[in-house]
Amino acid sequence: MIPDSVKIGHLTVPIEKRKNPKSPEGDEILGRFCGHPAKIIIDKDLKEDELRATFLHEIIEAINSIFCLNISHNVIETLCVVLAQALEGFEYQKAVIRMGLGFSMTGEMEKDKGGNAEYESV
Repeated sequence: MIPDSVKIGHLTVPIEKRKNPKSPEGDEILGRFCGHPAKIIIDKDLKEDELRATFLHEIIEAINSIFCLNISHNVIETLCVVLAQALEGFEYQKAVIRMGLGFSMTGEMEKDKGGNAEYESV
């Protein structure tokens, strides 16, 4: 299960679960980040592992867009795979993920004393 919204920087980005979402060109897709207004759309019929992978991919797409990082899609795909491996064993929706950019799955942004990212089970 994924949350109804995610905080990325100064934005709270709603997560919309939709049956058979389409790209602006009309192609079937698993998920999509829309910038104006900011929202993530994910196919509601995905299996749990596909749902988590798509959710993570769209979060990276959102970070890329919101912070104007200009990361290539190949790099986004690589980050998605590597982060999924790093987070394996964590329950995404029950983990508090804090990073210096202000991104968090739940709660408000906080940094440890050194300003580093924190991972905490709740």
